[in-house]
Amino acid sequence: MRLSADYAHIGGQGPGASFEGAFSFAPAAPASATAPANYVFTPVSLGERPGMFTPAARAYFATRVNAGAFNNPAPIDTQFIDNTTWGTHAEANLVTGIGTFTLVPAYRAGTVNNRFSGPAFRAGWSVENGHQASVEARLDGKRLGPIEWLIGGIYFDETISANAAFNQYTVENIQNLSVSNKSWAGFGRLTFHLSDAFRLTGGLRYTKDDKSLTANTIAVVNQCTRPIVPPNFAPCAGGPSLPSALSLADLQQAIPASDLPAGFPAAPFTAAPYGTFGNVILYVPAAYNSNFNKGEATFRLAAEADLFENSLGYASYETGYRSGGFNLTFGKETYAPETIQAFTVGLKNRLLDNRVLLNIEGFYWRYRNQQLAHLGLDARGASSFFTENIGRSTIWGIDVDGALKVGSGTVLTGAVQYLNTKTDNFIYTEPDSGNSGIPPATTCPSVDSGAFFTVNCSGKPLLNSPKLSINAGLEQTFELGSGHKLIFNLNGRYRSNRIIGFDNLPQQNSGDTFEADASLQLAQIDDRWAVTAWIRNLTDERIPTLSQYNSISGGVLNTVYQPPRTYGVKGSFKF
Repeated sequence: MRLSADYAHIGGQGPGASFEGAFSFAPAAPASATAPANYVFTPVSLGERPGMFTPAARAYFATRVNAGAFNNPAPIDTQFIDNTTWGTHAEANLVTGIGTFTLVPAYRAGTVNNRFSGPAFRAGWSVENGHQASVEARLDGKRLGPIEWLIGGIYFDETISANAAFNQYTVENIQNLSVSNKSWAGFGRLTFHLSDAFRLTGGLRYTKDDKSLTANTIAVVNQCTRPIVPPNFAPCAGGPSLPSALSLADLQQAIPASDLPAGFPAAPFTAAPYGTFGNVILYVPAAYNSNFNKGEATFRLAAEADLFENSLGYASYETGYRSGGFNLTFGKETYAPETIQAFTVGLKNRLLDNRVLLNIEGFYWRYRNQQLAHLGLDARGASSFFTENIGRSTIWGIDVDGALKVGSGTVLTGAVQYLNTKTDNFIYTEPDSGNSGIPPATTCPSVDSGAFFTVNCSGKPLLNSPKLSINAGLEQTFELGSGHKLIFNLNGRYRSNRIIGFDNLPQQNSGDTFEADASLQLAQIDDRWAVTAWIRNLTDERIPTLSQYNSISGGVLNTVYQPPRTYGVKGSFKF
């Protein structure tokens, strides 16, 4: 029996983004290297990784115009992380006359209290409590002639309660929700040894998910009542944005009495004057009570052959299933399960008395109802973050990785991957707010159907999918005597261009990137203790990981970057 427990606390401010510039609607403007048709992009230079809280960044954002309220956004709120998680885990193995029985129970709990900010959200604030318990049991049976067998099952039970608020300057969405997720599965596997060197394997799993969501939300909306007349395209400029709060009562306290007359909130959808610049404020309550019940059978078929003494060839076909779920997003309340078909063929080799390791693998995957989480607009035109099914996609490629032991204490490693991805059927909708006819900012073609634009990104590569990835590493071990050793590691990673933003805008390409890490470890020969000094992003590269465009708050484009050069020291010991 093995028992374990863990505890973690994450604090600080958390990740943030930096302004790159803004898109403006320009009717009949041709597509360019920096903007799609009907748009122009105006970059801004605020320095490398400036974030959004510097005086210059705040001043820049204050010049933008919010949709709906047509005022200038208030300063972005500060942010923080205060998350705690802990868990316990056990594994018990019992050897019986028919095989080895394994039982794996686990329990986890956590509290989340974090606040993030960005151009799409003045602040997103979440207070959450979650609990999950699971147990897995399996029997790895004794071999029956040419047959190996295994059967088992798993049960998972999770509950989450949360109070959250997402402030978009013109909308404050306050949420109270409770989520229950129960899932169980049974599985089995048979391996037939047709000879000493050739095996066939079949596996089957049935998964049943039972989810429920109960939530109450209040959307407080800030709108402009003055007409939009050129050249004043911000008719309520100077009017107040909405403050952030976790409840309607707290929101009332946060609004200055001079901006809001007594008596708000009145009845739902009843507008009250807000400030003195032509704004009104109203609230829209909503209730969600959704259930998701779905079962799915998946399977795996595989063949393995010992081609030579130290070479293994294999091929497999398998299917996979990812559960659907819920969004607290108007018009996009649920999303369907995702499925995959995966073909794999490969070789694993150990050569030259195990001094060379060489593996080659080819793969071909086909997704159905692929799920994608992104920042977008709900059916009412409000900015929201949600998951939706984007259709079908195809992924294929080849991996080659290996290691070479050079003399005593020197190991070289390397890996190369070629990846080809394509969205076969990637179609989604964006609302046409006020039937304005203004198309969404994207390089994908769109068709105006009145209340909505239908956007077709079929044929585009998948997000975060470089065509070429190359990893290389060096490990050098020095024996120091007295039972100690010194280990030096240097690793580098190259990745070709990849799309890092949902809208497929020109700025949402990462370009080719390279980064390196290094470490130096002092340890006992038997690894009973070790002290390691490490450096990540050794050359302090500025590598973009996510680019987001927000049409609601000033049309700004912002980018999140990998951490700059970071370093530290860690220690470990065994007893």
